[in-house]
Amino acid sequence: MDVDIARWVAEFIIRQPIEDRLLNDLLSLLPFSDNDMGLKKSILLRRISSEISTGSFSEMTLDCLEMIAELDYGKGNAVLDSMKAAYCAVAVDCTVKFLRENLDADTLYFNAVKKIWRNRIHRMEIAGNVGLVSEQLKDWKEEIEAATWDETVCEKISMKDTRYDALKLSRIYLDEAWEDMGPPFLELAVPLMIGAEGGVQNGNPSTEAEAGEEVHLGLNDDNGVASGDNCGDLAVDSAEKREEEMLQPLAMG
Repeated sequence: MDVDIARWVAEFIIRQPIEDRLLNDLLSLLPFSDNDMGLKKSILLRRISSEISTGSFSEMTLDCLEMIAELDYGKGNAVLDSMKAAYCAVAVDCTVKFLRENLDADTLYFNAVKKIWRNRIHRMEIAGNVGLVSEQLKDWKEEIEAATWDETVCEKISMKDTRYDALKLSRIYLDEAWEDMGPPFLELAVPLMIGAEGGVQNGNPSTEAEAGEEVHLGLNDDNGVASGDNCGDLAVDSAEKREEEMLQPLAMG
């Protein structure tokens, strides 16, 4: 299949509310160019949508947002304010959720603080990578750290509905990101070929549960690819390595 046609097909099916395992199988059959930044971004946005459909977040969403920011930077695009807000909210929820655990809450919380805030986010700050670093993120970093030794602060943030905020702000970012990318080529071309009554479904993958029961999109354990919080290890060391691993088995080329 021609690479351009493969890209048109992929861009279209990525935005459809089909089950993720099926999408993964379809994409694995299509030839792609390693230089197709737009398609890579679409895949990453779909991954975020799939996380949202579960009603919870892992560090995979942070990985995706960081890689999208790198792709946007490469094209000279500024980071959207909605993206900064979503990144902050997800980072907070991926940490604070452990305070609500019944067992080993203190240990799990401390490990998340070290992994997300003292490593991932701190390295972005010292590297001068300010794209996703907002004032809100800095404020939360102070509060997150304070909760490791101040029981009053710990109790205060544990009572906040951080998951609701993360879901809400991530949906807002996804809607804006899809809108900025514009509709898939086939969504525009097919109605012109078959007429207005052809019935092509419009829109982007739902940020609700409609994306399918299996929502890992290539991160399933039986695919041999890291899932869940293990994906956080991909976050900082090498942008090239992260991109390669996050896109498997949807790798292009």
